[in-house]
Amino acid sequence: MITKRKAGRPLGTVSTRKPLTPPRKILRLPDVAAYLNMSESHIKAAVRAGNFPQPFLIMKGGRIYGWWEEDILNYLNERAAS
Repeated sequence: MITKRKAGRPLGTVSTRKPLTPPRKILRLPDVAAYLNMSESHIKAAVRAGNFPQPFLIMKGGRIYGWWEEDILNYLNERAAS
């Protein structure tokens, strides 16, 4: 049985859609501590001293903080380079 092709792009054309970017991942303090194999108190002290990326408030009016995963990866790459 022959079926008709649905209307849309002609065959052989290239899509102009932007490629999908992977979602950004938020890491909470226990995740960062496990990821870096550091204690939570050491990470908090490093943040206060300015030696570690600042966390951001995840929810307005809340007390939940986190870090973007790429910020933690950049921190590790900077430390490895020095």
